[in-house]
Parts: sequence; C-alpha cells; structure tokens
Amino acid sequence: MQKKVLSTVRESAILSKVGCYNTVSELEMVKALGVQARWCRAPRTRRLTQMVQLCLGNPGKGGVGAVVRDSKGAVLGSVAAGLSSLPSGERLTSVLIVYLRKVSSLMQNADIDANTAAKLVVEYEIYSLLLDCLVNGNEQVATASTEAIRSLALSSKGMAIIFPANGNGATHLSNLAARCSSLGRIRIFALIVKLCADSGPVSSTIYNSNLLSLLEAEIVDTSDMLMTFSVLELLYELSEIPHGAKFLSKSTFLQLLTSMISNTTVESLLRSRAIMISGKLLSSESIRTDVDESSINAVFSAIDGRFKLLKDQDSDEFESMLEALGQIGSYVQGAELLLSSPAPLARHVVDAAFDRQGRGKQLFV
Repeated sequence: MQKKVLSTVRESAILSKVGCYNTVSELEMVKALGVQARWCRAPRTRRLTQMVQLCLGNPGKGGVGAVVRDSKGAVLGSVAAGLSSLPSGERLTSVLIVYLRKVSSLMQNADIDANTAAKLVVEYEIYSLLLDCLVNGNEQVATASTEAIRSLALSSKGMAIIFPANGNGATHLSNLAARCSSLGRIRIFALIVKLCADSGPVSSTIYNSNLLSLLEAEIVDTSDMLMTFSVLELLYELSEIPHGAKFLSKSTFLQLLTSMISNTTVESLLRSRAIMISGKLLSSESIRTDVDESSINAVFSAIDGRFKLLKDQDSDEFESMLEALGQIGSYVQGAELLLSSPAPLARHVVDAAFDRQGRGKQLFV
C-alpha cells in the first residue's frame, strides 16, 4: 500500500511542478510517509543564483535558508532570513547579501579551521561567485562580497586563492580587472586597498604580485577624469596606512604623481589630490630610507613651480600645497628636507602666512 501511495505522489509531482521546493508542508508529507532521506552533494552546475531564480516572481512574502556542510556532509553552519514581499530583483539581491555575509562569518568562525573553510570555497566554486558579485552586483552586494573576500584572506589557504601563483587564471585580480567595466575595476582597486589595510603580510603579497601596477596604469591614462580621480582617492586612503605608504614609496607612484603635478594640462582637481598624496608619502619618519633624494627634490621642484604659477590666485590647489608642506614639515626629517631643498618651499609658506589676501589669517588660526 505504501509503495502505491509513493508512486502516486511521485506521478502527481511530475505532472504538476516537476520538483520539490522543500517547503514545510512538502517536508512534513515526506516525513509522514516515512520516506528515507539523506544528504547528497549538489551538482556544481546549480549555482546559487540559479536556485534562487526558481522561486522569483512567486506572490507573497519570501525567505532564504541555507545549510553549510563539509565534503562528508557534516553541518558547519546554517542561516535563515525573511525577505518580505520584495520585487524579484530586490529579492535576489537580498538572498545574495545573506549568502555573502554567511560566507564571511563562516571564515571568521573560531570553531571551524580557516583552511578547511577556504577549501570549501574552492570545492564549491564560491570564490568565483564572490568575484562576480563584486564586479557586477549593486553597491550592497559588492560591499558584502568585499567583506567575504577580506575574511577569506585571514588564512594562508585563503591567501593562495586570492593571490594564486599562476597569474593566468580567470580569477586572478589583474585578469579580472582587464575584462570588466570601469566600475568593476574601481571595486577591484578598492578591494586591493582594503586588503592592504588589513595586514602587513597581505600588503607584501600585493606588492610582490605587482597588483599595484593596475593603479599605476590608471594614473598614466588621464583620459577618464572620473576614473583617475577615483584611483587617486584610493591612493590617498592607501597612503594613510603605514605599510601601504611604504610600498607606494618603493614603487613608481611618486614619479607619476610628480609628473601629474608638473603637467599644466591636467585638471586642477587631479593635481590637488596628487599633491596631497605626495605630502602623505613624504611625511614619514623613514622618508630618507624609503625614498631617494632625487625623487624628493623632483616633488619639491614640481610643487615650487605650481606655487609660482598660482602666487596671486586663491585656489584650492594652493591650499592643498600648503597643507602638504605642513604634513611634510610635521616631522623633523621632513622639516630638514624642506629647509635644505634647492626649491625655496619654506619661503612660500612664510609668504602665505603674511599674505594680506586672507591666507595668513587661515594659517594662524
């Protein structure tokens, strides 16, 4: 009799909706019939987004739930969240955010070995999904993906996933940046900066992987002002991080910034940011060991040239130069460099301090 009932249920399911959605009522029916069920590995082709889209468009409130298992089927964690009555697009976004946050918390779970969690990321191709969400998702999804990737970088296995030894892989950040949109590139650059901020070892890996060259290329190409300005903003953020500033000083960034400051065809907004970043890089106590003297003098000469051009102008660029010199002079070594430089930068500061046009009042406040 039981076999006949099961056969009827199976036939009915095939004729109606070709599958089971694992709703409470459906699972209660399976339990009531005494059907033996066991966990099995889901096919790799069943991506999260594909599974989510099966229920999009259904009326009423929605929800999302997931169980994370290792390769043997042992439960590592679970998550469930309500989605309310959202449009299909917003529902998918909410599901992705819940999923990405769970991945992030899984990486930080003290009860789970970090390398084991990283292995699951590879085994179930989660990292590819993280990158896809980073470059193609909306702002909320991209932020959640960034946090998950930062959590992944906490382990040595995770570092090997993010920075593979083989630079030809599709998930290598440089290759991904080469084939995505300008917004996607900015998000990748922002991820690199945040990873640098997390730890010195990660910064070393990024420097050795030559990933900073991605930002260098965007500075050289000033055809897209918005892109260049966005990269400069990220560089300014990186220059405020001690180990980040150290690696920037060792690269060609200072020379590129010097060229931008000297270039009269560059927008004033970009020059102002380049000046501020240069001031940050040269305001370190280890300036003499991190930067050679010729590079320092080149920056000073470029700033001196801009001072002479803007002497009678009350511009934001002028104020940026004064602020940059103030940052450099805040350290004894920086002050010595300013006073001994062939470019009379100290004189410009004194002139500005006693300027009757209003700058002097601002300097002495």
